[in-house]
Amino acid sequence: MRILVLAPQWPDPPRQGAAIRNLHILLYLAQRHQVTLLTFEPQGEPQGGIDRSQLERVCEHIEVVPTPHRSPIARLNTLLSSPLPDMAWRLHSEAMQDRIRKLTRLTPFDAVHVEGIEMAPYGLLAAQLLKIQSPNTQRVPEVQNRLVYDAHNAEYLLQRRAFTTDTAHPRRWPKAFYSLVQWRRLRRFEKEVCLSSRHVLAVSEADNRALCRLAPDVADRISVLPNGVDPEYWSRDASYPDIAMPEGAIVFDGSMDFRPNIDAVLWFAHEVWPLILAKNPEACFFVVGRNPTGEVLALSRVPGITVTGAVDDPRPWVAGATVYVVPMRMGGGVRLKLLQAMAMGCAIVSTPMGAEGVNVRQGREMLLARPAEDFAGATLSLLSNPQRRASLGQAARKRASENYAWEKLLPTLDKIYPS
Repeated sequence: MRILVLAPQWPDPPRQGAAIRNLHILLYLAQRHQVTLLTFEPQGEPQGGIDRSQLERVCEHIEVVPTPHRSPIARLNTLLSSPLPDMAWRLHSEAMQDRIRKLTRLTPFDAVHVEGIEMAPYGLLAAQLLKIQSPNTQRVPEVQNRLVYDAHNAEYLLQRRAFTTDTAHPRRWPKAFYSLVQWRRLRRFEKEVCLSSRHVLAVSEADNRALCRLAPDVADRISVLPNGVDPEYWSRDASYPDIAMPEGAIVFDGSMDFRPNIDAVLWFAHEVWPLILAKNPEACFFVVGRNPTGEVLALSRVPGITVTGAVDDPRPWVAGATVYVVPMRMGGGVRLKLLQAMAMGCAIVSTPMGAEGVNVRQGREMLLARPAEDFAGATLSLLSNPQRRASLGQAARKRASENYAWEKLLPTLDKIYPS
């Protein structure tokens, strides 16, 4: 098939979770079909600096458009005047629209594969243009027969959870109001995208149910393709830089400009960390990830907490964790950070929401805890019990390798894109 893949960022090498999913799906499709990739260049990097070698070997055609910049005034204008959610405007680009018009005019694509809600407006445009330009085709007569939407999250659900979390803190009421508005707008927009799609990919059964509640008519057009992991790359036997981590190291890693991650580390630092430090003064907490906000950077002033910022390779930090924590209170989907830590054989403590969408059992592959006191208690219990850590880590590695290796998940795409 001739497939136009629309991705929100250059996926190789992946710099954050969504790009990891994008890259594995893209490589799988390109090995079986004629794939054109249309995407944005990495932020802060000139187009000439992109290493295209791997993708050029498998893709039939690649085009990269400059990443758009939205000024605060432009964002405020769309927030106040547009019925569309903020995410639909985040990557708004006239240059991207022009490239889509040109590509759809030159190539009668059989499918338009959209990675994430930010690229959905472009997917709708491409599908509509293809319909207009081939109105009499019997092979693909309707718009929805062209569009395949990969829902990285049930985004309206993420905003609803953010609203619920933020309303409990008066200082965060402005954020709660933002989430309330976005929740309502996303419900309408996500429903439109799902109804306009020939097929929808959800990353978990929970997201599948959330999208079906949003648009019941698409229930028979949704497939679950969980996020996955490469167990050979995320392995203690792999080659990666060696970092001397202290005993008692507690680690969280992820993009630190992502709101659910920010909430997770702030909650852990303010509510859980004092309880841990009171019982184990030698413990230390590492926040590993790019683009930490001011609130996150300020945690470096808290005794025992280190904020690293961006690192070249997160694997030595994850492997060096005595305990790896996933203290998520909002968000959705399947968290790649959790699968990666499982594949590394880490002893993990997670909130139930942090482990949502992953088939794990309490006390078998990890410990699950919700209130701060329970989360601290679970973490302290693992810090003092190396045998328990080893047992959980081995079980987690086994579950990740057997159930979430990309090579076992990606054949789901064959039902959507038959060879």
